[in-house]
Amino acid sequence: GADDAAGSSLEAVPRPTLLGSSAGASFRREEVRAANEVLRLRSMKAQYDQHRGELEKAGAQVKRLSAIDVLQLHAYLEQYLADPVMAVQLQDAMVRLVEGLCHVCA
Repeated sequence: GADDAAGSSLEAVPRPTLLGSSAGASFRREEVRAANEVLRLRSMKAQYDQHRGELEKAGAQVKRLSAIDVLQLHAYLEQYLADPVMAVQLQDAMVRLVEGLCHVCA
C-alpha cells in the first residue's frame, strides 16, 4: 500500500558512503582548526571582558575626582605642553593617562 510506496522511494535515495581515509583526515583537520579557533576567540573574549572591567573601574575613579584634582592636572599639563622643550620631557605614562582620560570622558 502507501507504506510500500514510501519505503520504495526511500530505497531510491542514495545513502551516504563512509568517508575515505583522505577525506576523513581532511575533515578531522578542519574540526581541529575550528576547535582551535573557538578556543582563540574564547580567550580574546576573556581578555576583552577583563579590559572592559578595568575600563569601567577607571571610569568610576575618574568620575570620583574632585574639581580641584582636575584643575591641578589641567594646570600641570598646560604648563608642560605650552613649552615645546618641557613637552618633550613629559613622560610616556602621562601621555597614556591623558589618552585614557579622554577615552573615558568621551
